[in-house]
Amino acid sequence: DIAADKIAAEKEIAKGSVTDTATNAKNQVDKLKHQDGTDYTNTEKQAVKDRIDQEAAKANSEQTGTISQVQDSTEIETARKDAVDRISSIIVSDSKELDDVLNNNSEVQGERLKAAYDSAVKALTDRFKDKANTTSVDQAYKNAKDALNDSANADKLAATELAGEKAIATGALAEAQKAAKSEIQSSSNYTEQEKKTIINQIDTDMNTAKDAINQPEVNDSKTITKLRDDAINQLYLDSTDSDTIDHILDSNDNSQENDDNHSNNINTSSAPAPFNPNPINTADKEEKEEPELDLSHSEELALTSRKLKHNAYVYNKHGKRIKKAGVLRKGNNINTYGSAVTIRGKKYFIIAQNRFVKAANITVQKTSVTTVTTAPITEKPHPVVEKEIMHNSYLYDKQGKRANKLVILVGSSVNTANKQSINGRSFYELEDGLFISAANIDSKKIKLRHNAYIYSQHGNRISKKGLKKGKAVKTYGDPVKINNKQYYIIAKNKFVKKANFK
Repeated sequence: DIAADKIAAEKEIAKGSVTDTATNAKNQVDKLKHQDGTDYTNTEKQAVKDRIDQEAAKANSEQTGTISQVQDSTEIETARKDAVDRISSIIVSDSKELDDVLNNNSEVQGERLKAAYDSAVKALTDRFKDKANTTSVDQAYKNAKDALNDSANADKLAATELAGEKAIATGALAEAQKAAKSEIQSSSNYTEQEKKTIINQIDTDMNTAKDAINQPEVNDSKTITKLRDDAINQLYLDSTDSDTIDHILDSNDNSQENDDNHSNNINTSSAPAPFNPNPINTADKEEKEEPELDLSHSEELALTSRKLKHNAYVYNKHGKRIKKAGVLRKGNNINTYGSAVTIRGKKYFIIAQNRFVKAANITVQKTSVTTVTTAPITEKPHPVVEKEIMHNSYLYDKQGKRANKLVILVGSSVNTANKQSINGRSFYELEDGLFISAANIDSKKIKLRHNAYIYSQHGNRISKKGLKKGKAVKTYGDPVKINNKQYYIIAKNKFVKKANFK
């Protein structure tokens, strides 16, 4: 009887230890935060607390508990310790056990799905206002909820919820695509051919974004949300931003060489300033530098009056249309200098300092010829080179200041014209006259002072094989923050902790 009483007492003490551990653990739940620093929702907190209670019950149940089942001191201590360890492991931030709790709770997954739906509707309506329709988003959300509630999916709730988020994001893109097309179709600012070109670009951007969201490696809410919002913003710009639309029209490879179909709604007819072979600082705020072209002329440039056979836009040295120059009308004579030059594969005539007109818009015959004496021009063009962005990048103006709120995402490709220094920093000039930090494109080698592992964009180790101390590693741009730690980008979706570098 004494031995039995002793065992019974030890079991009660063990159960009390488990109960105290569970109580303390539930108190800690209120202090847990996600990787991005946000607090747990009440639904998530309750799911964790419920799991803690379940683990405590497995040990403390009077009839079936692991502590009640054993009969000696050693087994009691083992059962107690196992229960305490399981409970304690649940409240470790970002632990496998904690992820398991949240990923297998239908209420948590339902709440996440609702958050994704609300976020998608907000992103859509913030951009397109009352022109936004949410029908596709609503239907995607309904289908996702039904799938989540399907008993056949009970063992894969997290995967089902993630698929629902992707479907909701795709639905939002479909509605953004419709709104963008409607905006262009109802506009009186473009010809039918121009509308077709812009709508084709809208469709292309939509499909690109849809494919990106549905990639298998996109497996978290944060990435889905960013891809979705970036795409909605791009579709909005495609249909409303004049600079974006001009770029779409100017870069359309299938557009006609002449400009007569692009000028029906333009009423200006401003003439360009006279050509100055030896220019000094002018009042032209848009471009002051000379065209960086090899004009292949001698001491003299022929000044020729030529007749326009089509309405014509005026372009700068990058082949970018200068809107403030208006349109030159068909039938008028304009002065050109020298022979035609090539910009981005197309022929242009010089009509003024850093001002060009497409040769296809000008008749071949010459009506009168004079000469302008000048020093030989020997500058050669900077070749346009396509380069891949290795680090999310801002766009800058000529003074090195942020040009807009856009962010060029890692993995994007840009056409660079030349490299130059602005305020001590190195930049690549883009075809539209804006600039991007060269450090986000060109690598910089830094030596490791410690052995180092390689991590994913989520801060997870992606290889057992590490990089050795002393190795010079290529890095791109400034360090980025992942889970509150600093990392250098060393390749696409590959990162090394900053602390491992000298």
